[in-house]
Amino acid sequence: MSDPIDDFRSGRCVLVLGPEFHLCLDDKKEVVALQDFLYHNKVIEHDEYLIEDGLFYYKNRNDDRFTYMKDNVYIPASKYFSDINTDIPDSYLKLASLPFNFILSLSPDHTILNAFRHIGKPCDFRYFAKGDYFDENGVRKAISQESTTETPLIFNLLGSCTDMNSMVFTHDNLFDFLHSLFALDTLSQQLKTPVFYATSFLLLGFRYDKWYLRIIFLILQKIRKQGWDNVAVHTPYEGFSQLADFYTCEMAFKFDNSGIKQYIDDLYRRAAERHLAYKPPLASKANKEGEKIRILFVSSVPADSVYPEADRNYRNIEDALKMSDDRALFNLSPHRAAVTQVRLIEELEEFKPHLLFITAHGNPNNELLFTDEQGFVDPFDIDMFYKDMMYHLGDPANRLRYIVFNCCNSAGFAQRVSSQIEGAIGMDGLFGIDASLTFAQAFFKDFFSHTDLEKAYRRGKYLVEKSNNRYKDTPQIFNKSALPNGH
Repeated sequence: MSDPIDDFRSGRCVLVLGPEFHLCLDDKKEVVALQDFLYHNKVIEHDEYLIEDGLFYYKNRNDDRFTYMKDNVYIPASKYFSDINTDIPDSYLKLASLPFNFILSLSPDHTILNAFRHIGKPCDFRYFAKGDYFDENGVRKAISQESTTETPLIFNLLGSCTDMNSMVFTHDNLFDFLHSLFALDTLSQQLKTPVFYATSFLLLGFRYDKWYLRIIFLILQKIRKQGWDNVAVHTPYEGFSQLADFYTCEMAFKFDNSGIKQYIDDLYRRAAERHLAYKPPLASKANKEGEKIRILFVSSVPADSVYPEADRNYRNIEDALKMSDDRALFNLSPHRAAVTQVRLIEELEEFKPHLLFITAHGNPNNELLFTDEQGFVDPFDIDMFYKDMMYHLGDPANRLRYIVFNCCNSAGFAQRVSSQIEGAIGMDGLFGIDASLTFAQAFFKDFFSHTDLEKAYRRGKYLVEKSNNRYKDTPQIFNKSALPNGH
């Protein structure tokens, strides 16, 4: 079976979201189907919906009810789609983080667009209506830029829930839509190009018993340069097996029997392990309006330890930030003192830092000596720390890029986590209090000016060497490949 991970690297994997996708995620919030929502709100009657087509029709077309229904079904339908994306499900956030170069949606909702907004990833959005293209504000707007994995195109093929004249809910709507779609020569080249060069499609959230899906899939095939290579995670329902045979034989679909949520979780995990998942860029001098760089300062010092370094370190960093010309670009957390192992994860989830700075004792046994709830020593071993970081990094909304361990014997921690983030700094052996204060202050003075981890590291290491040559080789930096990069 094709693996989208392989096609992520070439930037040629297209995501196709079906109209049932939001019903298949098994999230805590129960979501009912649109027709059930409209039945419950007495907008339609049960015999005014053809389940096999997924379309509405109206009885007694000559009476006033037809006009009333046609004009008023769109308002509650728009509310339905607005309600389902109030809290964006985790699966949408993970899909938005993956390097698809084109996302084709056969639903009028904007949840995937809102997921991109939530994680701060750039994208271009259009929806199709009567042969024209519109942006999210309902303004007619051609697709002008090329779709890439850095700025993918999200295209709502069946209209937008914010534009009632664009939504495809009736047979009349569908025939108008197909009439526009059949004119392949008139379709935007920026729309056809990512389809033309796609090496695989990933299809999620479809009931394949709708007759018009075969037409849409065949039209996409007409555009494509290469043969079908599609991975489809099926939505289980009665009678699916016969349809699966048809799609497998006639359209070369390859069905994965995983649940959709499980499939997405696994795909995101594997992409993140290969550094293919999106991480928001750090703010820079060229982007004064960008998101602030968040720095989480935590210390964990047991009650029986004499360790004045934490408070002095934090004050020095505060002073360096106040003196920086670019201080408006940064958000330094309050000093988080006596942080427990559990509280560290909670702080990461609440503050969502780009850079985590830890000051604590460390011993040669690959343990950071954190404190427990009673203030006593609670060894934080390297395996458990790595497991906790992997848990945090599994959240697609996390921003963590760098970790600085200003702790003795912490180089092993830095090397271990560097394979999952962009860079980490740790100390190889003992690191005197004065040396650790010097390193941290010099590091942040430079980081507040350049937001460059390695440059700031070299500045800190240089000043440590000048002030106390004994510790000149103690600070170590590790990059993504987990190889030392500091000599």
